Amino acid sequence: MTDSTPPGWYHAAGDPAGTHRYWDGTNWHGAPQPVPTTGSPGFSGMGGEPTTGGPGFTVTRNGGYPEDSQAVLALIISITGLVACCGLTCPIGWYLGQRELNAIDAGRRQPQNRGTANGAKIIGIIGTAIMLFAVVAYAILIVAIRA
Repeated sequence: MTDSTPPGWYHAAGDPAGTHRYWDGTNWHGAPQPVPTTGSPGFSGMGGEPTTGGPGFTVTRNGGYPEDSQAVLALIISITGLVACCGLTCPIGWYLGQRELNAIDAGRRQPQNRGTANGAKIIGIIGTAIMLFAVVAYAILIVAIRA
């Protein structure tokens, strides 16, 4: 965490998955606590805003992870680039997929989205390779026609 991260309940690097603890803006407090599920008392379920879950306990969105996942967005962009955009958006999907994997590894996003992020990255790589192959083939064709 950085000093600019607002106080709240977050997953701390090095803590077990599915846990969080309180960050006061400067330091971590208490031992890691399990993140309650959606059906737990105190979970608003509306807009992801935290609510009181008991004395001194707050439930946060995303299972206690401080950032929202962008794995599905990355996958949609990669697939769209491969299918409809001649590969033009595939590098973006590749980048977003890798960025999602980095955030998962750092404990900032939910690890359940690793497969989706990997899929986005792989499809982005394949689409980018196809696009580059097509550009090179087109350039060779243009040179051959002019010769």
